[in-house]
Amino acid sequence: MMTGNMSEKPASPNPPRILRKAGENHSAATVRTRRKAIEKDLAVSLENVGHHRLHPEALQGNIENLVGAAQIPIGLAGPLLVEGEHARGSFIVPFATTEGALVDSYARGMAAITRAGGVRTSVLKSVMHITPLFLCERASEAISHAKWAEKNFERIKKVAEATTTHGKLRSIEPLILGRNLHLQFNYDTGDAMGLNMINIATERACAFIQSERGIGRYYLRVNLSADKKASHRNFVSGYGKEVLAEAVLPRKIVARMLHTTPEELKDFWKAAVTAGMKAGITGVNAHIANGLTALFIATGQDVAQVVNSAVGILDLDLTKEGDLYASLHLPNLVVGTVGGGTGLPTQRECLELMGCYGGGGVGKFAEITAGMLLAGEISLCAALTNGDFSKIHEVKHAFTKTLIEDN
Repeated sequence: MMTGNMSEKPASPNPPRILRKAGENHSAATVRTRRKAIEKDLAVSLENVGHHRLHPEALQGNIENLVGAAQIPIGLAGPLLVEGEHARGSFIVPFATTEGALVDSYARGMAAITRAGGVRTSVLKSVMHITPLFLCERASEAISHAKWAEKNFERIKKVAEATTTHGKLRSIEPLILGRNLHLQFNYDTGDAMGLNMINIATERACAFIQSERGIGRYYLRVNLSADKKASHRNFVSGYGKEVLAEAVLPRKIVARMLHTTPEELKDFWKAAVTAGMKAGITGVNAHIANGLTALFIATGQDVAQVVNSAVGILDLDLTKEGDLYASLHLPNLVVGTVGGGTGLPTQRECLELMGCYGGGGVGKFAEITAGMLLAGEISLCAALTNGDFSKIHEVKHAFTKTLIEDN
């Protein structure tokens, strides 16, 4: 039991106000007024949040209740030599991150791959899917609706594609669970990531199916497509771009630039795969999410898609000549070069840096991404093999600590 007098809690600040005015939510004046009101209500300063070069009116479709912008450092790594189906040549890659040693790590892997003759890349498949659920009274009814959808695919396709210029409905796959019917709509979204595109198109198609079949209720999403969630189903069947990257690094380059041997890397990765299986990881890799997040922020991708895009399989092995063979398989890479945040000034510049902005750029961007990620995988594995990993971070930590103390 507590005894004694309890001290009074300090008075709470006034409840914060979110100021919204129809038609001018993103005017510079409204944004400034909103920011000043929050500063007053909460007794805080948002001076740096409000200091940026973005034009508020241009952000209408990207953000609500705008008060400013977050500024994240951007570093460059490369060149990375890519020999792909869509990406061919040497590329500089932007990273938006606050994690020290990250850019250096990827740059080291890129340099080793480039010196070894480059990374070979391929886009194996491209599909974005959404799987609505139709609630039926009996299993027989679900079966009947599934057969109807199969026979009337072209009609459904016409309704869905009427909502988009670039999206194409490629197929519909039924899955019956008890008396409920799931229909997986598989789309080609062109150069767009396409999530909004397929949401709108499928909503229209579902309404059409409901009307034609007299179905009482449906839900547009119920997690079967597992968007923005790591999913074993998508890991096997694909979601977004399925991309493969591979490289062979001669023994001399591994020794001189990565300070290890192909045998040590193979042994290390065998242990990592075994441990990953014990941990229940979906896909086994070293740190795909690290470089992927930094690249996504720099290029205006949907950062939440890192959850599923970072699922992948790294393979480190020996060639018959005793050199290092390295490959990375990405079954769920969700990227775009048009729409969303890709057109914002900074993000557009970062995409243009790689020659990927706009129509026709998504395959190239996917392959550069895969090559960059493979470089980062090799570099981190080498650092963990040769003992450099903690040393590098100790140096970065000491440097940061010195800066803080000096200031």
